[in-house]
This record gives sequence, C-alpha cells and structure tokens, in this order.
Amino acid sequence: MLKLNNTVNGDLTIYGFDSKSNDALLKREKNTAEPYVVAWNFDFETGGWGQGHYFSHYEDAEKFYHDRIYEMEKPTKAEQIKEAELLLLEIEFEAHEIKCDKEMLEELYYNVIIKSDGSTFLNEIDVEDCLDYYFEQKERKEMEAEGMEK
Repeated sequence: MLKLNNTVNGDLTIYGFDSKSNDALLKREKNTAEPYVVAWNFDFETGGWGQGHYFSHYEDAEKFYHDRIYEMEKPTKAEQIKEAELLLLEIEFEAHEIKCDKEMLEELYYNVIIKSDGSTFLNEIDVEDCLDYYFEQKERKEMEAEGMEK
C-alpha cells in the first residue's frame, strides 16, 4: 500500500498497480460515496487517470480490478489458434520421429503455413509442406557446416 498526498484527485491510497496497463486500485481519501477506484492509465506524478470505475466497497473494487487485469493477460483468439497450430505441428513431427524446438516450429509456422495461403488452419498439405521445408533447411545447414569444416 502506498499513499500519495496532494494530487489532482486529493490524497490517495494505492492498493494495487499493474505496470503493463497502468491500471491502479485506489482509494480517494476525501469524503465521497464511492471512494474506491479502478483507474485506467494512472499517472503517479499527478495522481490522475484517464477514466475509471468507482465503488463504495473495497471488496467490489478489488474483484473488478483483478478480473480486469486477468482479462488483459489472457491470450487473444489469434494467439490461442497459433498455439494450437504449433502444438499440432509438434505432434505431427513427433509422429515422424522428428524433434523440433520452439524456434523451428515458429519458423515453419510463419514461412510455410502463413505464407502459403494466409490461413492459419493447419491441413494435410501444410504438414507435408512443413516437412519439406524442415528437410530443406536441415540439408542447407548441414551443407553450410560441411563448408565450414573444409
């Protein structure tokens, strides 16, 4: 808990702050019916904020604050789809007894699946194209390594 005095919003008590979003859980110390605030874009220098939700009870404000922070941290649908696609690729490669690290899976995802048709929905042709790409890259790296040895 941190106290700020003489801000543009009077004296404040800060119960929580999220550095990613600059959201804060505050209490305005001046006498008001809704002293608790979940403030968006809180500014420590001035004690001001862009907008907020106001509450009479701390418990209600705390729940809203934590729910808001949790929602902001959840991956987007696109991120969830990408993670599912990468997992499917990893499973397909393991079925061919090929171990791929995360970096290679990302490379396959962007250089084969996304570039092929812009779709992020994995299909049988994408898997075959990924296998081809993988073996081409592996061969290229082996040839480069052989060239360096000479």
